[in-house]
Amino acid sequence: MNLPEKLFLFLSLLLGCTYSVIAQDSIFISGDYIEDAYVNSIIDEPNGHWQSLIAAKWTYNGYEGVGRSFIKFDLSGIPYYSKIISARLSLFHDPSSGHIGHSNMGGDNSGIIMRAVEDWTDNEITWYTQPVTTNTNWVILPAPESDDQDYPDIDVTKLVQDMVNHPGVQQGFILKLFDEYDLYRSLVFASVDHSDTNIRPRLFIKYDDVQYTSVINIKPDGEEGKDAYINSVLHDPRGDQPTLIATVWTYNGEEGTGRFLIDFPFSQDIIPEGMQILKAELNLYYDPVSEHIGHSVLGGKNDLIIRRITESWDEHTVTWYNQPETSADADQVVVNSSNLENQDYLNIDVTGLVNTMINNPDEKHGFMVKLLEESHIYRSVVFASSDHQDTLLWPSLDVYFGVMAQNHNIQSDNVDFLIFPNPNQGEFTLKLTGQAQKKKLNILIFSDKGWLIKSESVNSDVSLINLMDSPAGIYYVRVGNRVKKVCVIH
Repeated sequence: MNLPEKLFLFLSLLLGCTYSVIAQDSIFISGDYIEDAYVNSIIDEPNGHWQSLIAAKWTYNGYEGVGRSFIKFDLSGIPYYSKIISARLSLFHDPSSGHIGHSNMGGDNSGIIMRAVEDWTDNEITWYTQPVTTNTNWVILPAPESDDQDYPDIDVTKLVQDMVNHPGVQQGFILKLFDEYDLYRSLVFASVDHSDTNIRPRLFIKYDDVQYTSVINIKPDGEEGKDAYINSVLHDPRGDQPTLIATVWTYNGEEGTGRFLIDFPFSQDIIPEGMQILKAELNLYYDPVSEHIGHSVLGGKNDLIIRRITESWDEHTVTWYNQPETSADADQVVVNSSNLENQDYLNIDVTGLVNTMINNPDEKHGFMVKLLEESHIYRSVVFASSDHQDTLLWPSLDVYFGVMAQNHNIQSDNVDFLIFPNPNQGEFTLKLTGQAQKKKLNILIFSDKGWLIKSESVNSDVSLINLMDSPAGIYYVRVGNRVKKVCVIH
């Protein structure tokens, strides 16, 4: 960190309430732009303004209880789909908490940070209303070496990237013990409501220009959806079942293995001209009404592997004994074991698999999902299929597109420009400055949702941009590798 940034952080701590852009590509979030809360399994009322954030398994008035904490940041200052270079979360031990400090009295007190994917507020959240989480890209908090250790530099880059890529699901983090079985273990940090502003949580983010130019969501319904559950001891086809399960379990006293297959209707035609697939993410949602037990690690970890299916299959006839061939071990994605029994599995990065399918259409037959290790029983993951009654739980695939790399040969890292007037009523002037004046450049304009709404090539230093037909709001103008905000007020 350079001297100006250090000085800024120091002044921010003195003020105790900060949401400031340090430079065009950095942002520091603290104070009123953070919302956090502590929930406990034996405390019924909301506890959103307590001075501590705790992850614990302890006794309270003679009863065993589990504590977890939630923390959410206002990310509205970062353009949607920006590339997050780094995101560093700082948590500080609370020396004045009524709870004992970090404790490993009952065993290992490692923690875990995961993303919340349902809305919550600090005034209302309780143990029984806490949001659903996703285990994708979790961050392990190593057990502290002392009972008052601070964690000033937790790398949450991938979690923040997921939130920036999904503006409707920017619901922050859950902090909990990695496992919540044994008593007398805890992690204790200061909350944003702590009287000492120096130890409140904060988040420092460095980001780059907008990364994607368009995004599509493929979410087949019950008629178009193609998915099926197969099981080694259940011989009948199960392509219309509302649940997709990867498991090793017992069925009527017989040990059986379950896997599932899923396909999405896409082809080379979905790629806009001059672009390529930069990212593809698979989304699977926990099935809360399945007859099978939920995500279970009773018999051990339930890590998943996802492979490409390389031959055709029919959801109405496929069974364990005629299941299709899949790609080799080197061509697969490994997914973390679940940490809670009701987690969604969102934003699973399947970019490599999807690009291989696009390039080899004869082998584009979807994904097979199974447990990484299928030897030990009593382990499972349980998701909703495209035949589920709740349409919000149908599997989906997000595909992100960007400009082909070779199209950037006219861009310059030294590009800069001015926008005026700003705000404006739909027309504004864009003036290139410095070395940019000697370049032929593309102007890309994105909505506040991250969608590309205008693209044009410019040869002159000054261009008049017309957004009169676009609604009032915030837009992001990209020239080369520089992005600036413009406000339109009709």
